[in-house]
Amino acid sequence: MILKKGFIQKSSNISTQKLITGIFLWIIFSYVLYAFFYLLRESIRVLAVKIEDPVFIILNEKEHLIYNLFYASIAIALAYIFSLKFTLRISNYSQPRKSRSLLRNTINDGGFFSWTFLFWFGKMAVFYGLWYTIYPLHNEISFLDEFPLFLFLLPLIIFLSTWPKLRLFLGKESLKWFLISIALFLTLTITFAFKDFISIENINQKIVNSSIEYSYKLEIPETRNSNKIERKENSINLFIVNDSTSNPMLFLNEKRRQIRFEQLSYIIQLERDKIDVIDQSSLMVNIFADKNLKLDVINQIKNTLRESGIRKINYSTNKINSNYPIEHPAVKYSGISTYLYPSFSNKLISFMDSIENINLTNKKISIPEEKWMRVYSVKNINRIEVKVDNENVFLNGKSISDSKLRSYTSKLTSKYSPGFAIIYSPADDISYDRYIKYLDLFYSVTDSIRNETSLITYNRPYKNLNLAYTEDLEIVNDIEKRYPYSVIEWTEDEKRLMKLLNKQGK
Repeated sequence: MILKKGFIQKSSNISTQKLITGIFLWIIFSYVLYAFFYLLRESIRVLAVKIEDPVFIILNEKEHLIYNLFYASIAIALAYIFSLKFTLRISNYSQPRKSRSLLRNTINDGGFFSWTFLFWFGKMAVFYGLWYTIYPLHNEISFLDEFPLFLFLLPLIIFLSTWPKLRLFLGKESLKWFLISIALFLTLTITFAFKDFISIENINQKIVNSSIEYSYKLEIPETRNSNKIERKENSINLFIVNDSTSNPMLFLNEKRRQIRFEQLSYIIQLERDKIDVIDQSSLMVNIFADKNLKLDVINQIKNTLRESGIRKINYSTNKINSNYPIEHPAVKYSGISTYLYPSFSNKLISFMDSIENINLTNKKISIPEEKWMRVYSVKNINRIEVKVDNENVFLNGKSISDSKLRSYTSKLTSKYSPGFAIIYSPADDISYDRYIKYLDLFYSVTDSIRNETSLITYNRPYKNLNLAYTEDLEIVNDIEKRYPYSVIEWTEDEKRLMKLLNKQGK
């Protein structure tokens, strides 16, 4: 009998039965873990639309497949380590003494890497899961765009973590088993990635159906100027959307609260009654209006709000070239804020009703309280009138380009403010988007002057001042007092009064 090298030691081997059992457990564990990760992801997407400020996470087919591949590969890599530990543990006592030491080291390495990863992955899953339901983090961090290498390497590193020690145990056959393992890993990953436990189309559709923005493809105007709403808890979100089959539709805060135009005043009163009496006068309406709506619709809404006692509104707008969607908090609670001056007065309406049909020849109208109207005070300040129709812009009756209008407005504001006003007279048939475009022009001119003044006077940018600090608040108050937003839009009541004033004494 010929003696061969290594005859004293037994060769390291794993029985076929144990190997098949290990592979079977690998597949079962992989499937269960992948199902868990898949359902956890979809649960987060569903729960995110149930919170007070919904977060809409809609995945397209490409994103869905890539994330499936990632979760499947993570599940398969972890299941591989667990099944390998099980297979090696039940094979430990049938191995030579030297091989047992390698097996124990391999098992220990697998346990360390798997539990370390699970601890890290669990913390990150809880953190991002909670964060996603509070804030739309997917608009800030895109793993697909910014960290594609991370998604590829992480599961691969987990899968290969046991191979340095396992290679020593397998010896000459390590390359063969490595290639077989890699082939099974890739095959299972690709196979599982195409397995959907819940219809992705149904989940996406439920998310879309719960969102006014997505359901009606709401597009709001884009602006340079954008101020943040400081007290969003004291505001009402009013959505005005286009509907292909009817007139514009109104929604209050959410899709399930659709209201009719004639109900608006009553609903506003109900919302006002829900808050403290001390805060009722400062209740703000945050308007989300489709940019393609006619301005006449917006004016009707504004007039109803003014009659309902609302003093301040916010035109929700997105920043020009912004990557944020409409529902993002940075967009949803910011825009162009303005006051609905003057306050609605039934006394004034009754007064005008009583004299409207009177012959005013050689007569003079005496309004009981002039503070109700701005038609008198505006005569005592420097002013320009800007009219906007669907094609042209007119400054004091003369056509002007946008660039010249901006330059001219900036010079007059710098020279005459605060004793300066812009009489803004947009036509009712222009689009809401066009109306906001020029309102934004006037506001952004003032913001630019404020920022320049703040840098010169206080050596600090105006936009960086924090109202929470007394010193900054004093600076803001000083600058805003010197350069207020001085855009005047005549209300229907004021227009009616001016017609009566023009008749008197003739």
